[in-house]
Amino acid sequence: MPQRFGLYEDLSVMENMRLYAQLRGMDADRNADLFAELLDFTRLGPFTKRLAGKLSGGMKQKLGLACALMARPKVLLLDEPGVGVDPVSRQDLWRMVQALTDEGMAVVWSTAYLDEAERCESVLLLNQGQLLFDGPPQELTAQLEGRSFRLEDVGAERRAVLTQALDLPSVSDGVIQGAGVRVVLREGAQAEQLQALSDQARVELAQVPARFEDAFIDLLGGGPGGTSTLAERLPPVELGSDIAVSCRNLTKRFGEFTATDNVSFEVQKGEIFGLLGPNGAGKSTTFKMLCGLLKPTAGEAHVVGHDLRRATGAAKSRLGYMAQKFSLYGLLSVQQNLEFSAGVYGLEGNTRRERIAEMIETFDLGDWLSATPDSLPLGHKQRLALACSLMHRPPVLFLDEPTSGVDPITRREFWTHINGLARKGVTIMVTTHFMDEAEYCDRVAMLSRAQLIALDTPDALKRSAVSPGTTRPDHGGRLHSPGGVVRPRAGGRHMNGATMHKDGSDSLQTDLRRFDLRRLIALVTKESYQALRDPSTLLIAFVLPVVLLLLFAYAVSLDAKNVRVGVVLESPGAAAQELAAAFAGTRFLDAYFAHDRREVADKLVSGDLRGYVVIPQDFEQRLAQRGSEPLVQIVTDGSYPNTANYVENYARGVVQSWRAGLDVGAPAQAVMLEPRYWFNPELESRRALIPGAIAIVMTIIGTMLTALVVAREWERGTMEAVLSTPASVAEILIGKLLPYFVLGMLSTLGAAALAVFVFGVPMRGSLAALLLLSAVFMVPALGQGLLISSLARNQFLAAQIALFTGFLPAFMLSGFLYEIDAMPAPIRAITLVVPARYFVDSLKTVFLAGDIWAVFLPNLAAMAAIGGLFFVIAKRATRKNLE
Repeated sequence: MPQRFGLYEDLSVMENMRLYAQLRGMDADRNADLFAELLDFTRLGPFTKRLAGKLSGGMKQKLGLACALMARPKVLLLDEPGVGVDPVSRQDLWRMVQALTDEGMAVVWSTAYLDEAERCESVLLLNQGQLLFDGPPQELTAQLEGRSFRLEDVGAERRAVLTQALDLPSVSDGVIQGAGVRVVLREGAQAEQLQALSDQARVELAQVPARFEDAFIDLLGGGPGGTSTLAERLPPVELGSDIAVSCRNLTKRFGEFTATDNVSFEVQKGEIFGLLGPNGAGKSTTFKMLCGLLKPTAGEAHVVGHDLRRATGAAKSRLGYMAQKFSLYGLLSVQQNLEFSAGVYGLEGNTRRERIAEMIETFDLGDWLSATPDSLPLGHKQRLALACSLMHRPPVLFLDEPTSGVDPITRREFWTHINGLARKGVTIMVTTHFMDEAEYCDRVAMLSRAQLIALDTPDALKRSAVSPGTTRPDHGGRLHSPGGVVRPRAGGRHMNGATMHKDGSDSLQTDLRRFDLRRLIALVTKESYQALRDPSTLLIAFVLPVVLLLLFAYAVSLDAKNVRVGVVLESPGAAAQELAAAFAGTRFLDAYFAHDRREVADKLVSGDLRGYVVIPQDFEQRLAQRGSEPLVQIVTDGSYPNTANYVENYARGVVQSWRAGLDVGAPAQAVMLEPRYWFNPELESRRALIPGAIAIVMTIIGTMLTALVVAREWERGTMEAVLSTPASVAEILIGKLLPYFVLGMLSTLGAAALAVFVFGVPMRGSLAALLLLSAVFMVPALGQGLLISSLARNQFLAAQIALFTGFLPAFMLSGFLYEIDAMPAPIRAITLVVPARYFVDSLKTVFLAGDIWAVFLPNLAAMAAIGGLFFVIAKRATRKNLE
């Protein structure tokens, strides 16, 4: 069972189980009893039709375990199955594993949760690839006998006392436990220094039983210390109110599902406030509403005086957010991620450089600056994420399971910084599944089934669990107990009583602009690094054009049907009239009649006609004279060579058929056809196809690549981090577009150079016209990609939509391969909204005919209009939240 959920989220519980049964070589239809047993064992029976992606974290782990057990293995390997899983679900996992081991199955369980390791029969402790201990956990715990103590009822000064204790030479490790402080002495040390600290703080010092976690930390040489260098450099936080975060009757519904139901609480300045509950209880939804990432269905929320219903940008500039899922950019180096975070929050000059250097030193990132985040150990990934969220020194910090999956030493390091920040007045909201981490919180709010069921200090909640009577939540979200109603801590005031500016302004005015050039530069720089380091992007931009040009230069031959041609009737005679009527009578040609060659010549240049036939003035006289050959001229558009051949052959056939019906005594061969090909006299297919291939390449770069890049960000969780910053939607969209606009233009220049210098396609127009046409075409191409990305948040779906709405229409309905005039009327109507139609026509003109602005200007207007429409829709569809 892998560490990361590895089942198919778009399959149901039963479909996943059947799939894994079949992969194990089992007949799913003949093993109904096994399925029923596993469903009962994992308690997933009521959820067989639910998609795996809709399961809670604990239920996903149970489903993964069920699929791992499908073939009744002798040995079961579980790679950190408890990471990100709430304590209730972890108990269920342990219940199931205990039952399996009772039946004789061998289970190897890797974990960073030391309370889980303590329950194992035997443990292997590894550090940096070396085995430090092998044996029963009780054997290691016994080595700490008499070295674990607790400073009782320290209260509000417990963070300061912990810092002092950890600075003592005799102390190896220490943690906060509710109102008390637990410390471990070093081997051979005496308790005199600890007793002196106890006397100084006027609290009781009591010896307590050792824990396996104490022994583990001691084996590694002790904890990281109690002083946060980050917090030491931070000036005290000044707010205009004692209340930093508040929510009243906060509710969020997704359709008929209620994720958060009528939640109310207040968080004081400098308080560490924990949000606890099982998976699916509504913790993350509440968190994201307070960060401005989700819009509440009902109720209200305030952060440092800003109403999140109206001033989300102002609120986001005053908070730091560390997402549950690692959300930094894997294609950027550690240094570049730090630079991006500083830029997106508007830091510049010496301040920018000093903050980045401060984070590198504080979180020990100096040796990793050129590495990518994906290559970092998990602990360093989390350090980098925390550094980026603290870059702008926010007065409010949101941490969504910040230590999930990291080792105990790194967890202690994180809490050293968190404690130090709180002492400087930073308000911290944290979600966690580590119950020992909840002990660090001043107060905790417990959610269950979207409702607030308890709100108090950790010690008070523990006492309520052993008190007589039962507890139950009322409709207001408070907790009833025999002693009365437990309410938020006294002394707090609601935000309406705070002395904040009425307009919600603060000192960070530059971060509150709707458009900030520094943020835009940071976004463009980040996107450029990603584009340059993504092999698929470079292949599409610079290798695909070469492949397509080679393909259409040497491997493709085309034909055309139902082409519109002109018939110039200069002779008024009856025979000429009959020949003209013969052109009108064929269903293979669409004849346009005229009496002036200039009229049809203009239509040929503008693209309305693909050729024309001239019946000259002396046609009747030459026809009447024996031995004389009546002349009929055929002029065709050589930029479409297959069409030119088609027009010539059918025109010749019409004339010969008409001549065969005459009884004038002259052979049919006496009528001579003199074809003339414009724009492409050699009738080489490559000269017509290669300009169109450039349009296909730019469609891929503009539409498909843009859609896939944004969708990839949603999949990796990086989009969530950007949305939590003050960057506006316009900045995010422009930051995405500019690098791919430049990439598309460079690709166009490269393809044009290949066309002219390698494949011999003439360039009769100007380079300026080519660049202008390409730049305008990138507007609808990029806009369509953004629109797709606003609808699809995974790469597979984005690729499918881009394929069916971008690439295929450009390939099939643009006139690149098939004549638009030969298509049925409904399909021709669809081509009017295909941007590539206008670009293909313009490219063929600029390459083969020259700068004909009568063709360019309508095409430019059409492309700009379609692109503007795409951008307007994409702008409205892209919200700065996760909805």
